[in-house]
Amino acid sequence: MKKKFFVALLATMALSSMAVSCTDNSSSSSSTPVIDSVVPPEKEPDVNSLQIKYNNRKITGSLEVNLSLGTLELTVDVDKDEGFTGTVTLDSSDKSVATIDNAGKVTLLSAGETVISATIKDLKETFVLIVNTQAPTLEEHTITVVGGTSSVTTAKAGEYVTLTPNIPMHKKFIDWTFDSEEEIWRNGNVFKMPDYDIVVTGQYDDMKYTLNVVGAKVKDTATGEIIDDKDGEYQDITTYEFTYDTPISVEAVEAPEGMIFVGFDYGVKNNRVGELGVTEYGPFNMPDSTLTVWAVFSEFNPTLVPAVGNPYRNEGSKSITAGTPENEANDPELEGLSGIRMSIPANEAAIYDMPENINTVCDLDTVANGTTLVKTIFKNHHETLPITVEFYATYYGNITTTGEVTIQPGETVTKYFLAGLGINLPWMGLAVREDIGGSSGDYVLLDMVAGTAAYYPEGDKSLSVSGRPEYVTVDNWSMKNGWVTSRPCIINNSVGLTAFGARNQDFNGTTGGVKHNAYVTAKINNLPAYDAENPKTTVYAKIVNNVNQYAVQDSNFQIAISKTDDPFSDSSAIFESFKLTELAQTELFAFEVDRSGTNDAYYISIIKPEAEPQDDLYAFNFCLQMTYNNVMGYEEN
Repeated sequence: MKKKFFVALLATMALSSMAVSCTDNSSSSSSTPVIDSVVPPEKEPDVNSLQIKYNNRKITGSLEVNLSLGTLELTVDVDKDEGFTGTVTLDSSDKSVATIDNAGKVTLLSAGETVISATIKDLKETFVLIVNTQAPTLEEHTITVVGGTSSVTTAKAGEYVTLTPNIPMHKKFIDWTFDSEEEIWRNGNVFKMPDYDIVVTGQYDDMKYTLNVVGAKVKDTATGEIIDDKDGEYQDITTYEFTYDTPISVEAVEAPEGMIFVGFDYGVKNNRVGELGVTEYGPFNMPDSTLTVWAVFSEFNPTLVPAVGNPYRNEGSKSITAGTPENEANDPELEGLSGIRMSIPANEAAIYDMPENINTVCDLDTVANGTTLVKTIFKNHHETLPITVEFYATYYGNITTTGEVTIQPGETVTKYFLAGLGINLPWMGLAVREDIGGSSGDYVLLDMVAGTAAYYPEGDKSLSVSGRPEYVTVDNWSMKNGWVTSRPCIINNSVGLTAFGARNQDFNGTTGGVKHNAYVTAKINNLPAYDAENPKTTVYAKIVNNVNQYAVQDSNFQIAISKTDDPFSDSSAIFESFKLTELAQTELFAFEVDRSGTNDAYYISIIKPEAEPQDDLYAFNFCLQMTYNNVMGYEEN
C-alpha cells in the first residue's frame, strides 16, 4: 500500500507542476517549465531469512529428544540487512514440557510436545519439540574412508569414530577431509558422526629426506646445472631435501692448493664410491633416510717418478721438474708434476715380462701412508706413432700398475690408479706393451710425470677401528728358520701397524733341504702393567694380505704368541692357523695371554708351517695391526 501511494503522489505532483507552467507561458515565451527533482526514500533494513539449528543442522518440522539430555543448545541463523537492529524472540508453547531462553538454551522438564518458535519482525520459524522418556531410534549411517580405516563402518549420529591413516611408503599424513558442507566435530583422528552417510579422505604428501654434502655441490641430473650454488669450500657442509628415489649427482668443489680430490665417501667415512679421478658422482637415488656424501681431498706430492736410472735415456730424454722439462718452458699439460722424458726407440718391440727398469729410488710408502692414489700423466711428442706402455711398482709380491695405456701422437693422457697396503720404496718399471712399429734411428719422446696422495687421509679403510684403540707395538722383526728378506720390515706404531715383505728360502720342488716352520718374530714392547688380581691380557690382531702379483696366493700360515722368540720351544705358546687366498683378505684373532708366570716378555710370530711350490716364485706381504681392546670387530665363533 505504501508503494502504491507513493507512486500516486508523484503523479499528482507532476501534473500540478505542468499546470503552473502553462499559466506562466503568456508572460514569457522562452521560459522552460521547472520540475523539482524527487529523491525516493532509502530502503529500510529488513530481515531476509530465519533458521533454527541443532548440532549445526536446520531443524525441519520436528525434533525428537530424550528427557535425560536435560538441556539442548539451539542456534538461530538470521540473514538480515546491515543496520537492522531487531532481536530474535524465542518461546515454548508448553512451558511444562520445555522452556527456552533468549540464548537458545532449552531446558527439558517433562515428556510431551511443545512448539518452539523463533520470531523477528514479521518472520517466524517453528518446530515441534518431542520429549520422550526413551531415547529416539537413530539411523545407522555408512562411513567410507579413502586412504585409511575407521574403527567402525557404520555409526549413528553423535557417536564417536576413530580414524587410522594408511600411510603409503615415503609419504607423510597431512589431514582428514570430509565430504560434508557442514562442519564436522573432530579431535585429531576422532570425529563425531553426523546424521548422514560420510566419506572421509586421508591427505598425504611426499616425505623429504635430508642430503648433507661436504666439499661438493648438487647438480640437477636433467639439466646438469648446479642446484643452489652456495660457493662452498672443500670443508663446507650444505644441506638439501629430496623425495625418495630422486636422482642426484654431486660435483666436488675445486681442490685447495697443495691438495687433490681423491674420491667421494657415501654414507659413512671411507665408503669410497665413484671413479678414480672423476670429480662428479651420480646419478644415484636418494634413499629414505638422511644421507651424507663427502668429497675427500688429500695432500698431494707432485713427485714420484725419479729422473735417473731408466733405460730410455737416449737422445732427447730429460728430467721434468714441476711441469717444466729441462731447458724448456713450463708445460701446463703436465700440471706441475715431476718425472722424466723418455726417448724410446721407434722400433721397440713389446715387452711381456715386467722389468724393473726405471730405478729403486722411489718414495712410495703405503705402510706409513696407507693405500695411495697415484696420478700419472703421459704425453706423446711423436707426430705419427702411437705408443702403448704400462707403468708399475712392485714390492715383495705386491704390485701396483696403470695397466696398459695407449697414447696417440701428440696426445696427453692422465691415468689414476691405487697402490694398496704393503709397499715401501718399491722397484719401479715401465714396459712397452705393443710393438711401436717405427723405423730404426727414430725415437718416441714420451713424458711421464706422477704424483701421489693418501687415498684415505683419515686412516686406511683396511685398518679402520671403532672407538679409541689401545695399540700394541713391537720391536723390529727378525727372520727365522729360512724366511728371508733382502729389505727390512716396516713398523708404524702410530697405528699399531707392522708390515713386511719376505719369502721362504728357495724351493726346489722337493722337501729336501727346505726348512719347514719358517717364520718372522717380533717382541711386544708395551705390555700393560701386570695385575695379580687380573693376570690375563687379551691381544687382538688383524692380518691383511697384500699379495697380488701375477696370481692370488693360496697359502697356509700360523700366528702365535709366545714367551720367547721361538714359539716352538714354548709349551705355553698360543697358535692360530689361517689360509690366505685373496688380495686384501682380512683375518682377525684374539689371544688371551696368562701372565701369572715370572716371564713378562712376549713375542708375536707369523709362521709358514710348510714350504709350498709357490714359495720359490712369490713373496709374502702382510700388514699386522694389534690392539689391547676389541676395536677391530673381532667376534667369538
